[in-house]
Amino acid sequence: MELEKAGRALLLDLCLVGILAALMVAVGGGGPTAPLVSASAQEEEPKQQQQQQGRGQGQDPPTEEPYEKPTEKPSEVPVDAFANRPIIEGLWEFTAYSLRAGELRVGNLSLPFEPTQLRWLYLDVGLTETLQLGTAVPANALGVLNLIGKFRFLRSEGGFTLAFPFRLDLTYRPTRDFLLGTGLIVSWPLEGLTLHGGFWLTLSREKEVRLSAMYTILDATVLPDTKLLLEVDLYSGEARPLWIRLGTLRRVGVVHIRTAASLLFPGGDNLLQLDLFLRF
Repeated sequence: MELEKAGRALLLDLCLVGILAALMVAVGGGGPTAPLVSASAQEEEPKQQQQQQGRGQGQDPPTEEPYEKPTEKPSEVPVDAFANRPIIEGLWEFTAYSLRAGELRVGNLSLPFEPTQLRWLYLDVGLTETLQLGTAVPANALGVLNLIGKFRFLRSEGGFTLAFPFRLDLTYRPTRDFLLGTGLIVSWPLEGLTLHGGFWLTLSREKEVRLSAMYTILDATVLPDTKLLLEVDLYSGEARPLWIRLGTLRRVGVVHIRTAASLLFPGGDNLLQLDLFLRF
């Protein structure tokens, strides 16, 4: 009886061992020694095989394109009409800037209009980027050979500009006379405005050299096509030597419209000025 019980217990143990072995084989996927592989690893395996095959055939593995953030369209900013064409004169006197090569200026016509203005209708030409020449064309035929211009000889990077102004008047009727003039002009852009200053030395028929004029001009761009100008002129040998002018210069295409109010000292007289010229 004892042997029979022992045999039944051994047989039961063998059955349990077989059941456990069968369960291990089913869970291992092919054998008790097969490693357990996660689902993500099983998905990566075909990709790695494709990349290895591609390298073996001389091909680069596929790469993902980088994400580019869409750029915003810049807002439209009004362009300064004077940015590439700085003013060549203030309300009366020169600045150190000149016409560009090939550029023309025709003027001035003032209001109220008088026929005598046509005698001094100027034509200025930019011969080079540094040399500007002009003449009052009708005056040459009416008794005064004249030439006026300036030569820009120094322009520092982002700083001041220096120029020599010059003029020559040869009067041949009704009397003979001449006037020769030169000087120095500086233009200096500052924060929000530009400062101009200069002087004239003249030589007359009497062979007398004198300091005939000194002046200062301030100009500021208040709108893309409009400048505000303040000019102070001091003339020697004049009954009213001090002129203070305040005005504007507006550009409409090639037409430039200039308005100003002037105070003359001593005396305090005032003058209103409105003129226009073409620059193209």
